[in-house]
Order: sequence, then structure tokens, then C-alpha cells
Amino acid sequence: MHIKGLLMAVTNSLPKVSVYELFDRFLKRWMEENSDYMDNEG
Repeated sequence: MHIKGLLMAVTNSLPKVSVYELFDRFLKRWMEENSDYMDNEG
């Protein structure tokens, strides 16, 4: 399969740290946006 090889090449070329960083940023932003709600609950 040509497409599978291409897909694997793209996946391997992507820095895995950046994906982790993006998720970490998203998580922190979500917690900041919902901090008021969490404080009220706790």
C-alpha cells in the first residue's frame, strides 16, 4: 500500500513532543476557563 507508507512517513516525521505540548496547553487552558466552576464546586 502506497498510502499506508506515506501515512507512516508523515506520522514518523511529526515531532511527538509538539503533539504532547498542544494537548498540555489545551488542558491548561480548559482548566483556566473552568476554574471558577471547579472552585464553586469544591
